[in-house]
Amino acid sequence: MGAKVLELAGVFLSSHEWRTAALPHMKALRDATGESVALFVADRDRRICLEKCESAHELRSSVTIGGHYPLNAGAGGKLLLAHLPENERKEILGRTGLPRYTSHTIANPTNFEREL
Repeated sequence: MGAKVLELAGVFLSSHEWRTAALPHMKALRDATGESVALFVADRDRRICLEKCESAHELRSSVTIGGHYPLNAGAGGKLLLAHLPENERKEILGRTGLPRYTSHTIANPTNFEREL
């Protein structure tokens, strides 16, 4: 793998006009809250980070643009799941379950649905 992968990633990311439209709002949210902000899209059973605006804090949550992350862990994944039709959400969660990534990950399906 070489530079071609980066070229393809650039084409993919630049083809999302809403990414460009979202960036000023993401920066404003970061500045208002002092926290990192990330833009994700669902990709099958995971989510992909398309853009990020990191906090200036020394300790901060950080994701990688192009990185894949679970849907059931983290606010971004929960937000995407919450806005899927119920049948799609149940299908995804039926395949993936609710794996525990940290002590704060909700692994109980009833509690997870309540959280959404």
